[in-house]
Amino acid sequence: TAVVGLDESIDLSGLIAELVADANFEACNRGVRVRIVGDDVGEIKGSEKLLAGAIENVLRNAVCYTADDTVVELRVSKPDKHRVVLTIRDQGPGIPADAAEKIFQPFYRVDDARARRSGGTGIGLAIADRAIRRHGGTITAENAADGGLEVVISLPVA
Repeated sequence: TAVVGLDESIDLSGLIAELVADANFEACNRGVRVRIVGDDVGEIKGSEKLLAGAIENVLRNAVCYTADDTVVELRVSKPDKHRVVLTIRDQGPGIPADAAEKIFQPFYRVDDARARRSGGTGIGLAIADRAIRRHGGTITAENAADGGLEVVISLPVA
């Protein structure tokens, strides 16, 4: 059963391409590039506006915290016929181990220095989390083994 407002057909690959183009426009002044890796995953059902906002939020954070002259990777995969997985990986400092769950809570910030640098209010990832959950999906974050933060968004395929 589709939740009201979550029944649009969304060309996910097209949406991702638009969001990455915007992120690259913002990132180029620091020598940062966002690269899409993976396949065309087809359409999913949902609210394009909500999903775009969620993915854009995660991308903006990745661009903000990645080191200058690095690549932020957005990996798109369809591990099975029931879901699509987006993995956004930056080359930044990562987060403290105990913050992985907390960063999706409203107004939580890893530390004040990061908040001052980004100008963030600490609600972007909470909004992203809510939008992804409304779509029946999940969003998680963990430090990558060789540095940086990896945010994984898993969405059901209609």
